[in-house]
Amino acid sequence: MRLIALTILFFGGAFAIHAQQHPLYTHHIFNDYAINPAFGGSGECIEFRLGGRTQWAGFEENPFTGFLTGHAKIKPDNAYGNEWFMGIGGRIMSDQAGPFSTIRLELGWSIHLK
Repeated sequence: MRLIALTILFFGGAFAIHAQQHPLYTHHIFNDYAINPAFGGSGECIEFRLGGRTQWAGFEENPFTGFLTGHAKIKPDNAYGNEWFMGIGGRIMSDQAGPFSTIRLELGWSIHLK
């Protein structure tokens, strides 16, 4: 029994354990592109959204998430009667939680068929 416990401890300690801190979103209704990149290009104009969220206000090193998203429609001239179009977009996000800080850049491309 002791040998089994030592074996599990030895092999279990050989693997690193990594945890993730996912950013929190609260403004879903105002920023569809942040949740689903396929939404890119679905509007009739170029859209930009800027937002942020602070948790635990008043505490030092409190979590903060900020983002800037943008997306636009691309209509090709030879789109076979305009039955389809493309959308492009991107997001820059900064997430700070205590001593951890990440900056993320994401780009997206979508094709919309009618």
